[in-house]
Amino acid sequence: TTYTNIGMKDFWGDYMRVYLKDLLKICSGFGRVVLRIKPHYSDERYFGKLLKEWGAKGSVAELLSHREDIFQLEHEADLVVTPESTVISEAIMLNKPVIVLDYPRNGLTLPQYETKGIIMRASCKEDLEKCLRKVLYDSETQKTLERNRLQAGNYFTGPFDGKNASRVAKIISEHMSAKA
Repeated sequence: TTYTNIGMKDFWGDYMRVYLKDLLKICSGFGRVVLRIKPHYSDERYFGKLLKEWGAKGSVAELLSHREDIFQLEHEADLVVTPESTVISEAIMLNKPVIVLDYPRNGLTLPQYETKGIIMRASCKEDLEKCLRKVLYDSETQKTLERNRLQAGNYFTGPFDGKNASRVAKIISEHMSAKA
């Protein structure tokens, strides 16, 4: 099961449509992969319409309600695919592999996540397919990403002592202030 957080059509523009179409096309060739899609609250109808239009609903994709518990979905996922979002940090804290969708190549995600090798970034359909294949089927990539996530966890948020979320929020806030 791959949990996918894609949403905010107005914010991300046509990229959400492209991301969804690419994910569906790639994953339909993988066999047992199911995309569980949790849209932003304002995009639920839009994604439902796209899935129906493309004939994908119920095959490789399951459109969830925007009201679904995001933390539970992340916990259940084998892989989290998302555009730049706080979902990245949440998935890392849950020791889940993450692919960041970044077709516009704006690189807003904390660059340390990529340089430390704890996420994979897809900047085009070809990158996305390579990332998905590696994360889902290459045991060496899976081990490396997990090792890097665990090693980086202490670097980014300190020990698992219940204060990680506040430390992550502080890191994100500092990063966003630096970009402004």
